[in-house]
Amino acid sequence: MSSEVPEERDLSTVLDSEALDTIKSLEQPGMPSLLERVINTYLETAEPIVEQLKDRFAANDADGVMHASHSLKSSSANVGAKRLSGMCAEIESYSREGIEALSGLDERITKIAEEFVIVKQALHSELKK
Repeated sequence: MSSEVPEERDLSTVLDSEALDTIKSLEQPGMPSLLERVINTYLETAEPIVEQLKDRFAANDADGVMHASHSLKSSSANVGAKRLSGMCAEIESYSREGIEALSGLDERITKIAEEFVIVKQALHSELKK
């Protein structure tokens, strides 16, 4: 997966700061950074889910699309990637209606993958703060 930002966007607007602040508020003095652990876990697990989403869509597997989009929706919301989470919620909704409802959504699946690249860059930027 490319690490280039597919569109020009201010990375500081990609993540919901309230979600990140909530994670930060749970950190304990003297303990490893919870935010860093959450972000790193997301980065490790979300990329394979994006690939799974694309693969399941290409295989016309509505159930697989539903599960992958649900997982990515939830984990993205946890790190404040609201736009990506919303895009996944839309695909999840369509997939519940069956594979016929997914017909013609190729561009939306591509947009999810592109948005993930942007989210990934924003999270890497957050880790450098």
